[in-house]
Amino acid sequence: MQDNTAHDSVNPVKGAIVFSNIVMTVSPTYAQEVRTAEGGKGLHSTLNSHTRKFMGILNGINTDAWNPRTDNFLKVQYSANDKQGKAENKAAMRRNLGLSSADDQRPVVGCITRLVPQKGVHLIKHAIYRTLEMGSQFVLLGSCPVPHIQREFEGIANQFQNHEHIRLILKYDESLSHAIYAASDMFIFPSIFEPCGLTQCLYKRFTL
Repeated sequence: MQDNTAHDSVNPVKGAIVFSNIVMTVSPTYAQEVRTAEGGKGLHSTLNSHTRKFMGILNGINTDAWNPRTDNFLKVQYSANDKQGKAENKAAMRRNLGLSSADDQRPVVGCITRLVPQKGVHLIKHAIYRTLEMGSQFVLLGSCPVPHIQREFEGIANQFQNHEHIRLILKYDESLSHAIYAASDMFIFPSIFEPCGLTQCLYKRFTL
């Protein structure tokens, strides 16, 4: 369990890799990436010593829980054969968040994420302002465990507190996440690296 770089320290993750029967990660591709020096963050040599029990199993979602045809969190349930239902969910989310609905053709850009460096927070900030410049609406639902990033996004949220086209909700809200997926015309996923994104899978469930 000795750390591979700090030899006077114990590394519980290394111990788990060495003494477990099977080691899994969230995708076959990521299983390859973490065996490199860049991706392994000091544990690549350990993983390469245990390749026979190390594998990637592709992440997945609960397609019953995330189904616009049966989703009880939505204002209106809909399917690919009922596009009006998606439009009604877009209107309902706008009312709920206090966004303008004067132009029902104005696109809504959604983003649901943890606000951490891995998720490309600098690109999210750029997208907020760029979306406004291009005449669209932007909705962010994001929790943040990093204090300085939290403060930065609180400042942006306060800047747009009563804006008719921008809304930032800096927490996680299960019902609102379903509403944003259903209402958004576009979604952004600006991760710097992505082991296996669930948000992409979830949004696909609500597109037509």
